[in-house]
Amino acid sequence: MLCNTETTIKRKISNYKMSKYICFILILLSSNLYSNNLQLSNVTYNPINNKLKFTLSWENSWRTSNDAFDAAWIFAKYAPNGGSQWLPVTFADSVYQASIFQQISFDDLGVMIGHANNTFNDFGPITIELFTHDLIGDFQDIKIFATEMVYVPEGPFYAGDGVSDFRIYQSGNSTVPLYIDSEDELIRGSGPGEFDQQILTYTNDIPDDYPKGYAGFYSMKYKVSTLQYLDFLNCLSRTQQNLRTNTDLNQAIISNRYVMANRSTPAGRNGIKCDADLGTGPITFYMDLDEDDIPNEDNDGASIALSYVSISDMLAYLDWSGLRPMTELEFEKLCRGAYIPPIAGEYAWGSDTYNTIIAIVHPGQAIEKTVGAGTVPYLYSRGALRVGHSATSNGNRANSCATYYGIMDIHNLDEFMIGVEATDFSKWSYGDGNLDINGDAGVSDWTAQSAFAIAGNSIGSPPPISKGKIRYSPTYRSSGQGFRGVRKVNPNQN
Repeated sequence: MLCNTETTIKRKISNYKMSKYICFILILLSSNLYSNNLQLSNVTYNPINNKLKFTLSWENSWRTSNDAFDAAWIFAKYAPNGGSQWLPVTFADSVYQASIFQQISFDDLGVMIGHANNTFNDFGPITIELFTHDLIGDFQDIKIFATEMVYVPEGPFYAGDGVSDFRIYQSGNSTVPLYIDSEDELIRGSGPGEFDQQILTYTNDIPDDYPKGYAGFYSMKYKVSTLQYLDFLNCLSRTQQNLRTNTDLNQAIISNRYVMANRSTPAGRNGIKCDADLGTGPITFYMDLDEDDIPNEDNDGASIALSYVSISDMLAYLDWSGLRPMTELEFEKLCRGAYIPPIAGEYAWGSDTYNTIIAIVHPGQAIEKTVGAGTVPYLYSRGALRVGHSATSNGNRANSCATYYGIMDIHNLDEFMIGVEATDFSKWSYGDGNLDINGDAGVSDWTAQSAFAIAGNSIGSPPPISKGKIRYSPTYRSSGQGFRGVRKVNPNQN
């Protein structure tokens, strides 16, 4: 299996210009690469007709209706003339195949791909053919990325559980959850149908362009992994890399080579590392969780959920990958499900019960598993674990620690999102695939000073999904923070 290695093939195109070459690069970047074995292979690009071709597969895929299915979000980057700047590929069309659906996003930045018919079966391997818009340069280096998504369908839901601290409630009664049945503006107050939050003193309403979770959307099935962030870093300039890591990279020699925690040894189970001698130009990062200076071994933690990430890091990564942060209301919807009455003190797996993890088996490996005390299967740890660590091919929601829709890792690190006090967030605003020259997200209505919330702030126990969220500094990093992105393919449809 390929992971975060690069496979490069150069060919002369006889019916093109003989002096020009195409360089095909495959980097498998997927939050579930190990848990569901998502793979991209056999990548080729034809510059004559702008056709990008590859083989896609992943295990344990499903589709039970038009409202219940998983998919893969595919996006790509290219470097004109083999340079160091990686630009977003935009897509124009796809070759129709009856057995799958292929939806190019409204901004052409990516393609959502999954089963077209109801099934519980592996996806592929199947050959995908996409047409890109014209690319800059006489030849291009191309990288393709994929991450597994889950569709959260349109439908009403409850926000708040009647008991958790800082919970959302309605009509002036803090024990009554708010029922959300549209994307219309929500008025803050104590009148009939109005909402508020227990203890908090915010006064703003929730505008109609704040995504409330009623409309359908896709969510990443797993949190962003260290492998995903590693490959993101390896597409940036030296200046951008310095901003998106914690170690000062503006020097020739460093001792704190574990760059996310700014340590000389791994912290927070984050194994992203670089050489001590930085040289000049962009840095090549690699995984080395076991500290043996052999990069990218099976036990180097590539599939562990990313830790030591800040709000600004999250915004940059999601901008670059064409996604956006979730909102606080979307978070409650994707955990609890539509129409489902809340349970007091409810966790993501639909129960008020959890069990603390006491051991990790096969640490750092693709098959890393967790062991808990007693007989309760719902496992919790604030430390970073392998993404999808509890998932099995025949598991249920409880023993897989899954949300109502099959989304994983909610309690595998804390969760960044946009709080309901935000007023400057547009529901149609997604990343455009580019960062600014310094390495920050360039989306105009995303600001790191906006009202960002984080589901967590609990050392000894997981936070209930309705517990009010807290704000952190945009640049604050800790071992307990992680994130995921969400996406709509067509803003006018589910």
